[in-house]
Amino acid sequence: MAQNNGQSLVEVIVGAAIAALIIGGAATALVVALRSNKQATNSETAVSLGEELRDGLKSVAEADWQDLYSLSPKGAGNPYHLIESGSPPVLVTASSTEDVVVSGITYTRSFITENANRDSNGDIVSSGGTEDTSTQKVTVTVTWSSTGGTAQAQIVEYFTRWSKNAVVDFTDWSGSSGTEGPSVEGEIRLQ
Repeated sequence: MAQNNGQSLVEVIVGAAIAALIIGGAATALVVALRSNKQATNSETAVSLGEELRDGLKSVAEADWQDLYSLSPKGAGNPYHLIESGSPPVLVTASSTEDVVVSGITYTRSFITENANRDSNGDIVSSGGTEDTSTQKVTVTVTWSSTGGTAQAQIVEYFTRWSKNAVVDFTDWSGSSGTEGPSVEGEIRLQ
């Protein structure tokens, strides 16, 4: 009988060790899943804050293109932020960032502008070409503290100057004496 008791004790110890390994593995997997879920939630929040800033910048550009185009200095190292309490929102003209706290996490958001250049085909190029005064490259950046350091989300978009309400009515395509080809007479009206 003593032999059976010894086998039972070994079986209990082996079973407990296997159970400990399974529970430990499951706990580790649960911690990793929860951390991953938290990071995904933080990333989604950052992207949402970035899109909110981008949309505010579109409002500024549509209201008065020069407010966006004339920001100086431009480029990396010269961040700006937006005060969205007015209509349209107001650009902060001194290099700075904005802190937004969501669910206890501080997100820092800002944007930079860069002039856009186009080649002879009208395509945007990263170097060379001619400056297009009707296009600005806007980079929105949102950063936050994350496990192991700082995380970042960026949105890069080209904004163009345009009048969404301008309509051109052409009234005469016949040309006139002394001109070659058709002449265009018309009016621009806002709707």
